[in-house]
Amino acid sequence: MSTRLRCCTPSCWIPTISKRSATRAPGLDHAEAASKLLRSRPESPVTVKSGPGFVVNRILLPMINEAFFVLAEGDTSATEIDQAMELGCNHPIGPLALADMIGLDVLLSVMQTIHDEFADSKYQPCPLLKEMVAAVTLAVRRAAASIGINLSVMTALTTTHRY
Repeated sequence: MSTRLRCCTPSCWIPTISKRSATRAPGLDHAEAASKLLRSRPESPVTVKSGPGFVVNRILLPMINEAFFVLAEGDTSATEIDQAMELGCNHPIGPLALADMIGLDVLLSVMQTIHDEFADSKYQPCPLLKEMVAAVTLAVRRAAASIGINLSVMTALTTTHRY
């Protein structure tokens, strides 16, 4: 007995954007129904093919990653990078502030996953981003150890789970 898997995933990854995307799997009839449902709300659905990173992540994450490279070069501050993108590109929020909202660990994980899928250097996470995530992880582990919390389960989850 064979069953066909059908899925449609309306999602919003970025809190500052109100649009949703309906992901279309090959041969799927449900994307139109999902789009209709989203249009019945104050949303603007966009239908995309399923793939690593989808559309928004593949475009947005390299831009955020590049902001970390600019920050690492030390020519300007995080605030100035964000302000330049807000004013110069009419973005509602700067790339580094958005990275904070997303979570640096999530950003790094998604960047690494997309890099692994495409094997393209443009998705290679910035070393500064990796260092910042490692520093926060170490700080959390030290803080937990200082109050007697065992992070072995958390460690197993964070090292094996990919977004």
